[in-house]
Amino acid sequence: MARRWPDTLPLASEPGFGLSPVDPGLRTDMEVGPARARRLTFARNDLIDLVHIFSDTEMGLFRAWWEDAAWSLTGDSDSLAGFTPTAATITSDTVVGPDEALADRLVDTAVTSTHFAQATFGSEATAGATILCRATLKAAGRSWARLSFTNRAGTVSQATVDLTTGVITNSANTLTATIESRANGWWRVTISAAVSTGVTTPLMRLQLMSDGTTTSYLGDAVSGVDILEQQARIVTGVDGFLRTDAAGKVQGAAGGIGWAFMPVAVGGGFKYLEGRFKAMFKAGGGNGLVWTVTSQLEVR
Repeated sequence: MARRWPDTLPLASEPGFGLSPVDPGLRTDMEVGPARARRLTFARNDLIDLVHIFSDTEMGLFRAWWEDAAWSLTGDSDSLAGFTPTAATITSDTVVGPDEALADRLVDTAVTSTHFAQATFGSEATAGATILCRATLKAAGRSWARLSFTNRAGTVSQATVDLTTGVITNSANTLTATIESRANGWWRVTISAAVSTGVTTPLMRLQLMSDGTTTSYLGDAVSGVDILEQQARIVTGVDGFLRTDAAGKVQGAAGGIGWAFMPVAVGGGFKYLEGRFKAMFKAGGGNGLVWTVTSQLEVR
């Protein structure tokens, strides 16, 4: 999985943005005449000065991204490897999704049943907490899907989505249920719900549907939904999607030492190039807890 600047954080501010190309040559002063110059590399290596303006919530997301913080209870955000299918099959890396990430495809089997994949949680989903479940979905033969969470009391919180129109047609027992476009027919669906108390093992479910109300139907072993950016996490006051690895940790800046695809302007508009921070960022707080964060990247 490639490290990448998250779509939940803004681009760099234009005031304060700067570019300093690193000299690719070596110059040696001579006792007589002009300096001797020779090129050492044709590789571009720019230094980029960045200024980001963050809200307080965005600052929390940025710090989690910077530190590769523990984030998700379901492991790899772009793989259904941690989900167990029922009356369905999972095909890995079927199609390219948002941010050039590879999505898995959940396909129903040719039986009359409910068709889904689900992941269970352990002690991390503590009673009394609020959990947040999300996934980015695209129709691949099935244009209806349901995202749900079952709490410790056995209560199911769910949102049913029309993937053709990008509308949540039904939600139940949720604290919040939202949907946003990720472009090209991809929809990010998010629900939050109370964990509650009880003996039921909490779980997150991604379910295929034949229409907006039918949960059990005869599958054809061909139709399904493409899925990525799925994760469940305990709400801590800072919310937003951040890509995670198999251990559920954010794939970010690795404390500033990791190379990540960053949106930077080097001529010809913003492009995603591999960048690594030269040093720790600096942050200043303003009125309303608006943060001004300055940093420098080396771009290759």
